[in-house]
Amino acid sequence: MKRRTRKRPAELPGMGDLISLTVELENGKRVVWRFRERPILSFDYVSRDASGKGRQARLFVHCGRYRITDAGKCVALPTPKRRTVPVGSVSKRTRAQFEVTHGGLAAKHAVRCSVPVAGRKRFVGWCEQLDYRADKKKHGRVQYYHPVSRSCQQEIWVNQAGTQIYFRGGRLTVTPHGIEDLDD
Repeated sequence: MKRRTRKRPAELPGMGDLISLTVELENGKRVVWRFRERPILSFDYVSRDASGKGRQARLFVHCGRYRITDAGKCVALPTPKRRTVPVGSVSKRTRAQFEVTHGGLAAKHAVRCSVPVAGRKRFVGWCEQLDYRADKKKHGRVQYYHPVSRSCQQEIWVNQAGTQIYFRGGRLTVTPHGIEDLDD
């Protein structure tokens, strides 16, 4: 029987720049991956609140230049310039989701980047904390620290080359307030 998977959307609204991930590796060691080139943290669905009703959001990491080694270390790679595209070329739905999560702020630019084909993935560990920076209409640029509770943790997988991070499972959602653990 073939396993069914949800297809990744062709375009996604961005939460902001991913600064770091705190990861508990499979061997129990805790590491912090810091991203010098600031990949984009994006999502596929906005919930009204974290009540657990409706769909869970999935998180994605795009436009990054890094490599996760077999030992769980994050190594920065040379960064090519990001390719911006006109905001008008992005769907109304994506722009609307962006505005909801950024306090009504309209997107100033859109970025197009290639995402490596998944192929075989290897398990690395569990996400303990996400640190990201986002622009908000009322507060300007804000840095968020989201510690993930044990019951809501997502698994972290990477492609075989270690150049693309994938989140799997977990109980997180994206609301107008940002990333939130789903209430039980």
